[in-house]
Amino acid sequence: MAALGVVLSPAVANAAAECPSGWEFGPSLRLLQSDGWTVTVATAGRTIGGNAVAIPPNNGALWRGSGEGGSDGMTVAFGVGFDNGKVLHYTGVIDQTTGSLTGERPDGVTWKSTTNMRCIGASGAAATAGTPGEAVAPGDPNAPGAPGTPGTPEAPAA
Repeated sequence: MAALGVVLSPAVANAAAECPSGWEFGPSLRLLQSDGWTVTVATAGRTIGGNAVAIPPNNGALWRGSGEGGSDGMTVAFGVGFDNGKVLHYTGVIDQTTGSLTGERPDGVTWKSTTNMRCIGASGAAATAGTPGEAVAPGDPNAPGAPGTPGTPEAPAA
């Protein structure tokens, strides 16, 4: 899989007051997507790397693969390559007050993490700011998309 760069906007760079050392992942990152899919990928510190799995909205056959990328403590960028040949790219931002993580794929599918990131150097309850409030509602199952892309009705069973 190709290496991914992390883009940092000035607006995000100036917002690190709540967690001055930046944020890091827990042992895994689980995303709820607007198309109804759930994606989980292995993480360590600020690195995304290792096993990944995607679960379709109908709880059908899982897609398995691996992820690669990371975070600069304020933004994230990573890709997931699945065994069926599909590759998905994700970028997002970390809310500097709560540690919640949200983003959008290039195809317009939005996503949010199911748990907040951890503040580096904080201990106990201060290390995480809680969990995100609401789940992303599944998208329209009839929305246009390429066959085999997570969230499209034509997605093949793996």
